[in-house]
Amino acid sequence: MSSQLTDDILVKFSQFINEHQTDVEPIKQFRDWFENHKNNTTHEEQVKMVDSCMLTLLFNFSQYDSPFTREVHFMCVENLVFSNFYEDVFLENDSLKIDEQFALKCKELSDFPIEAFRPTRNIHLPRLEPSFEQLRSINNYKTPTEKVESIVNALKPVLYFDNTTTQMTCDDIIAVVSYILCNAQSPLLYSNLCFIRDFDKGISTEGDFFVTQVEVAVQNILGSQKEEMDRYMDEMVGGVESKIVSSPPVSNANSQVKYCK
Repeated sequence: MSSQLTDDILVKFSQFINEHQTDVEPIKQFRDWFENHKNNTTHEEQVKMVDSCMLTLLFNFSQYDSPFTREVHFMCVENLVFSNFYEDVFLENDSLKIDEQFALKCKELSDFPIEAFRPTRNIHLPRLEPSFEQLRSINNYKTPTEKVESIVNALKPVLYFDNTTTQMTCDDIIAVVSYILCNAQSPLLYSNLCFIRDFDKGISTEGDFFVTQVEVAVQNILGSQKEEMDRYMDEMVGGVESKIVSSPPVSNANSQVKYCK
C-alpha cells in the first residue's frame, strides 16, 4: 500500500463509496463486459477498458465534495479500480518472455562488481539491501502509483546518497541502476514497467525519471554479455598489475623517504 493510502484513509473512502453506491455501479458493468470479451480482445483494448472505468468513476465522484486532497482521492479511486482488474491486465505473454530472459541475465551478471558496468568514476554506494527489498516488493502492489513509488524509494536514496547524482554522468547512473537490478533480481520487473507505462497517465516528473532509468538499465542488462564483461575486468586487473610492475622501486623513487642514521 502506498505510504499515502493509510488504513484510516481507505476506511474513510469506503464510507464515501457507501454514500454513493450508484456511482460505483460502472465497475460491475465493466467487470461483466470484461468477463464476456476477455478472450476476444487485445491487451491494448483491455487497457482502454480499464482506463475508461477509471475515468468514469473519477467523473462520477467529481460531482461531490471529496473529503480528500485531489491526489489522495485519485489514488483511492485507482486502488478501487485495480483491486477489481489487476489480475486480468497485469501480465501478457510478450512481457513474460522478456522477464524470463531478464531473470537469467541478472543471475548471470550478479557476481560482477559495479566496475564491470563501466561507470566513468569511482562511485561510493550506501548499503543496498533496503533498495533490493524495495524492488522485490513491487509485486505486492496493484496500482501504478504504488509501483512507481516502490521504484523511487528503491533508487532515490542511492542516487542521491552523499550528493553523488550531481557528479554522475548518465552512464554512471545507468551503471549503478544496472548493478542494483542485477543484485535485486526483482521478479517480473519488465512486466511491472509495462504495467506502469500502460496505466500511469499521471506519473510525476520524479517518478518518470526513476522509471526511465530502470527501463534503460533493463535494456542495458539484456544487451550485456558475460564474456565481454569478464574480458573488461581482466583488462582492468591487468592494467593495475602492469602499473605496479612498471613502477620504479622505492629506493629509486623521487619521493623516497630518507632516514637519519
